[in-house]
Amino acid sequence: MEQHAWVDTAHDLAITVAVVVGLSADDVVRAYGGDPTMPIGARTFVESAVPDDAIGDYGHAQVFTVADRVVVLENNGWAGSDLDVAVRASAGGGVFMSAYWNVDALSRLVQAVDGKVTANLEPLFAADPPQVGDVDPVWLDGGAFTPSTYRSACLAVIQQQTDVAFDRDWLDAAWPTFQIPAR
Repeated sequence: MEQHAWVDTAHDLAITVAVVVGLSADDVVRAYGGDPTMPIGARTFVESAVPDDAIGDYGHAQVFTVADRVVVLENNGWAGSDLDVAVRASAGGGVFMSAYWNVDALSRLVQAVDGKVTANLEPLFAADPPQVGDVDPVWLDGGAFTPSTYRSACLAVIQQQTDVAFDRDWLDAAWPTFQIPAR
């Protein structure tokens, strides 16, 4: 978690980060409902924000690869926390892992393996019994998700489950960006 401690004080960061193992970048864009042949351009994280008057109409997903994994970033978007996206992106033996949080401390941690949801929970309640519809994974350490560290704990879990460490510099790089349906 120490590697990601910076994110716990980035209070204005609203993000969904997902890592997908087993699909190409084009197939991940399709799993999100986008068209991989129609990028809207290469944009930084800030530039990828959907205009305020269009929030809820559509989303933007930055998609790139790290080694043989596909990373998806959404600025103030949450399609990567949608269980249908997770199932589609992990079907056929793949792995999907995402973390979402916004500026109001709403958050979600989702994992799917081979088309089956294996984690679906609000990290801030990870130490409590599962809520209706939640799926607590076998690897869950609920004590790691405190109000002051749940963001870094989410990034640590993504790294643990996918071998991809979130790099803060990703937020400043211009990545291929795609319009995706609102969730």
